[in-house]
Amino acid sequence: MNAVIFGAGYAVSIGLLALVRHPLPADAAEIATCGALGIGLTATAAVAMSAYRRGARVPLWLLGVATALVAVAEVLAPGSQVVIEGVRLAVGPQWLAALAESWPRLLLCAAAFLAATTRGRKWRAAFGVAVCTAACLLVGTAVPGWLLAWGVAGQACTTALAAFLLARWRLVLPLTAVAIGLVAAGVEERLVDVGTPVAMHLVLWPAYLAIALVLALLEAVARRLTRRIRRDSTPREEMPSIA
Repeated sequence: MNAVIFGAGYAVSIGLLALVRHPLPADAAEIATCGALGIGLTATAAVAMSAYRRGARVPLWLLGVATALVAVAEVLAPGSQVVIEGVRLAVGPQWLAALAESWPRLLLCAAAFLAATTRGRKWRAAFGVAVCTAACLLVGTAVPGWLLAWGVAGQACTTALAAFLLARWRLVLPLTAVAIGLVAAGVEERLVDVGTPVAMHLVLWPAYLAIALVLALLEAVARRLTRRIRRDSTPREEMPSIA
């Protein structure tokens, strides 16, 4: 299936699911916003499908799991919308909106896997991922001063390192863990009314870095042990005896 067609189908599916729970917005600006979100979701799903074809299954699985969780939450604990003096206000958790508005982080994760599985200079791919991470985290983050710079730089370097580990040694777990944390922080930011999950995500980047390094070590050791077990279990040809 063509990646763009898959992405458009995914965006349409999210839109139809949203229509079941909420009516169409009447304001032109809201309609334009919905269109922009649809384009973003289309690009995200298309890049995830492209990464899947390159052998990186994590982005598509991450997108699928996030969509399934949001759909279940929308049914079990739906939010609502009220109109007061012509202004539409959201009441309760807006699960579908949180997923749609988090498409830049989902797109970044899919692009990171796609870049890491593309032939070429590995450091260049990692640098591009770091720049995209920094730009993505700066949007909507209310952390002042040096703390913002320290957090964004650290998180960008962490994501770049995880992407390089995937590109150089095909270690999947580090970038997977970083991607899950990045997407979860973006979705949670749009669900809570009090608190700044993205700010906490930035501040805790040393923990993400430590987790990525530990997972890289564990995956490398597990891969080495698996290869040794397979090699030892392979039957060897018996040498002919000389009578």
